[in-house]
Amino acid sequence: MGTDPEQDSEKQISVMGNRLDLSQVIFLLLVMIHGSAVLATFREYGVNPDEAAHIDYGHSVLLWYQSLFQQRGVFSRINIWLYGGLYDTLVHLVTRISPLGLHDTRHLCNATVGIVGIWGAYKLGGLYGKRWFGLLAALFLLLTPRYYGHSFINHKDIPFAVAYMWSVYLMAKALTRLPQLSIRMLLSLGLSIGICLGVRIGGVILLGYLGLFFALRYVQILYLQGFTRKAWFNAGKTYLRQVVPISTIAYTIMLLFWPWAQLDPVFRPLQALRKFSSFSYDIRAYFEGHFIRSTEIPWYYAPKWILLTLPDFLVLSLAAGIVYCIRNWRRLKPGNLHSLNLILLAFSALFPILIVIATNTPLCNGIRHLIFSTATLTTLGAVLAAKIILKARRPKVFALALASALCVGLLDMLSLHPNEYVYFNRLFAGGTANASSKYETDYYQHSYTQGIHWINKDYVPKSRGKVKVAGISPNQWYLVNQDKFEYVVNPWDADLYIVNTHFETHRSIPGEVVHRISADGAELLYIIRPDSSHADGALFLDSSSPHRYFHLGSIMQSAGRYEEALIHYQKGIQLDPGDANFHNAMGDLHFILGDYSPALRSYTRSAHLKPDNAVYQANLAKTFHHMGKYPEALAHYNAAIDRSPEYRFALYNHGRLLFGLGRMAEAESAYRDLIRKFPSYAKAYLDLGILKENQGRLVEASEMYISAIQHDSWVPESYGRLGTSLFSMGKIQEAQAALTDGLEKFPEAPVLHFNLARCLYTLGRTTEALFHLSATQAVDPDYPNLDYNTGMAQFRMQNWTQSILSMKRSLTRSPDQSHGWYTLARAYRAIRKLDSSHEAIWKAIELDGTNKDYWVEFTSLGALYQQSGHGDNAKAIYVKVIAASPSVFDAHFNLGILHYGEGAYESARSRFADAVALSPDDHQAHLALAQCNQRLGLTQEAILEYRHVLRLQPNHAVAIRELHEIKPDTQMGSP
Repeated sequence: MGTDPEQDSEKQISVMGNRLDLSQVIFLLLVMIHGSAVLATFREYGVNPDEAAHIDYGHSVLLWYQSLFQQRGVFSRINIWLYGGLYDTLVHLVTRISPLGLHDTRHLCNATVGIVGIWGAYKLGGLYGKRWFGLLAALFLLLTPRYYGHSFINHKDIPFAVAYMWSVYLMAKALTRLPQLSIRMLLSLGLSIGICLGVRIGGVILLGYLGLFFALRYVQILYLQGFTRKAWFNAGKTYLRQVVPISTIAYTIMLLFWPWAQLDPVFRPLQALRKFSSFSYDIRAYFEGHFIRSTEIPWYYAPKWILLTLPDFLVLSLAAGIVYCIRNWRRLKPGNLHSLNLILLAFSALFPILIVIATNTPLCNGIRHLIFSTATLTTLGAVLAAKIILKARRPKVFALALASALCVGLLDMLSLHPNEYVYFNRLFAGGTANASSKYETDYYQHSYTQGIHWINKDYVPKSRGKVKVAGISPNQWYLVNQDKFEYVVNPWDADLYIVNTHFETHRSIPGEVVHRISADGAELLYIIRPDSSHADGALFLDSSSPHRYFHLGSIMQSAGRYEEALIHYQKGIQLDPGDANFHNAMGDLHFILGDYSPALRSYTRSAHLKPDNAVYQANLAKTFHHMGKYPEALAHYNAAIDRSPEYRFALYNHGRLLFGLGRMAEAESAYRDLIRKFPSYAKAYLDLGILKENQGRLVEASEMYISAIQHDSWVPESYGRLGTSLFSMGKIQEAQAALTDGLEKFPEAPVLHFNLARCLYTLGRTTEALFHLSATQAVDPDYPNLDYNTGMAQFRMQNWTQSILSMKRSLTRSPDQSHGWYTLARAYRAIRKLDSSHEAIWKAIELDGTNKDYWVEFTSLGALYQQSGHGDNAKAIYVKVIAASPSVFDAHFNLGILHYGEGAYESARSRFADAVALSPDDHQAHLALAQCNQRLGLTQEAILEYRHVLRLQPNHAVAIRELHEIKPDTQMGSP
């Protein structure tokens, strides 16, 4: 096999001075027709839900370089940074100069990349025979509906597939040149693999192909030349001189557009590869008429989707090709280059599918993640079909049959347009309409564009004024005629509700069906006039789709109808208890309602189902944080950061929690790390300033507050904090100026009064602090922590009743404030409301059982119960304290007193012995232990303890008396 396809000299044509054969001319015409179709129709394709993430990612990568690696918004979206940003960045640059709209430009760019893929198929197919092999491969791929449809709207899988196609082509071409490769070939192959890696780390599989097939080719060469030691050595040396530079070029290209990997070029790509190979996807899938999750797909999910969605002509070609290969396998020779290249083509098409099956890789949305594999499979089918035609006894019959099948494929695409990507074949799926009842169709929400075009052009409103429309995402709203329509969030407030049929979400809101969008008989989208009187219609009755209830729950939650949202989430969970999204949504709803315990249960379940999801870990952390369970909160914030190192929410709250726990050095380090990653994040400077202020580093605190104001001058708290720190430094005039500046911008901002009150409270001017807290309350009675700080101030003033009222209001809003429960317990104890104090201190302990102060306060409460004659209550408290915090002296001592009074001297002796061990210089503990020993007949031990009392208190009357009462012959000597 040569490096270029054979030309048919009898059919050459002169085009602009160039001699082209007929296949080349036809291919150029094909590209022109394809390009014209793209230009005529690219605006008809929809905006997919992932597009906003790709737009943001491309913009963020550009900012990364413009800011000299300081602007880290590139890491703000969960998991998007695990992908290379090459394509998104380049397309973003194009959108900045394009006269077209943002989405139109992106769709045109993507379709252009799709054309490059057709060219790649032409080049690759042409390597295996005459140029018309390549022409057939290009035609096969062009008439593959799912490739064509995705080429307009899929901004990740199509660029990857095209780069993959070209990499396989260049690799196959390089095999024909070995052992000599030009620098141009090395650069081209390295560049193509690098582009693939720059879109998705999965392109590393190409480096495996490179190493394997280059090695096999060298073995072939050695087979033909002889397996001498010198030949082996020279072949190995040449092999390394080729594979290493190609891999290095590819790796460098990958890193150029992958900021996350740049921070650790060795380990982070490996980490990304590991995450992708074991991603805890929990995305809904509809397969064989059942709703399942991507983590539960059967092993045959990918091959079956391929059989269902490859065009009929390709299925027939591959089937015939398999028969052809079986009949001709004996013709394979060990040194045959053509056979090796054919194996490379088949391997590149089939190996990824086998890997998916073998590793049980989670997949969703059909086979869109395997478009790269099916594209090369299409080329393989074309090559096999061409070879069959050449070898057939009646080639014209086979060619005519294939041409007929291709025409049918073209008609299918025309009937589906612009919904080509939902195609299902006739042979295995029974057509698109039939398959749509058992398999996913419009998962990319492409049909919304058609629905919007319909309402713009054909909808006739029943009344004057703008028509209210719900269901359209912000990314798609630019398509709407905004002189005619206005956007509303809740479907119940809308005149029209636009919703697609994916996972039966069109059955969520009852109403009159105004219009449907269909593709070859498969319904894709409904336009509904909401009307509850249609609730009993068959379309809107209960379904088996869990996603439908998730959709309904989300709508109810956004409308503030929380009880109904909860019911729908629960229905969804009943249908699929393993859906992490449902449990997380339930947790969010409970958290909003302040029901932290059920929120914790829901978040725990979602994190268990998807342990790699940073958001779920952070949700657990924030719930523990609010509940006062700080060690658990810290653990889960760390888990979130481990899974997503640039997750700003987790980074920020991790610092806040460390600060709240008083772990100042760690908190400062956390805030500095946050500022390093997000240097313009004003809240980080603000909180770091608060930390420094609490440490007494007021000058540094003021600098942080000033930085916060510089990065965002519209944060009132920054002014308030700056004023507080300056006031604490004695710079009264500057403090007043800072607060005045803030009040000029925010004349009613309670934060300025509130922070001045905190400053005054810190200075001990509690009455003035209470005045400013009252001023804050007059402006905003629900100001965060207002009641808590008022309660603390009232407590300091010993205004117990007012402190209790304020603290109870605070704890009603934020029941996870353990110190609030602790303060409330102390206030109740001060007015001897023992049961209320008991309930409050136990809440504090439940939230933070590690805080010894809470156990000490619990012990003090036990002492009051004991003094009040409620010994059983006191005993229960002491037992709990000793079990949880055994270093609390009073718990041991007081429990010993209770046991002694009950005559349980052995138990009392044990408690007093522990008390003595905790406080060896406490004469009362020694005295009590002596009396216990005496009661138990342990005379010598009693004498020793009485003597110890006298060493501590030489004139202690009780010890002296008891020693005199003990018989002299039992004493061991004078004290």
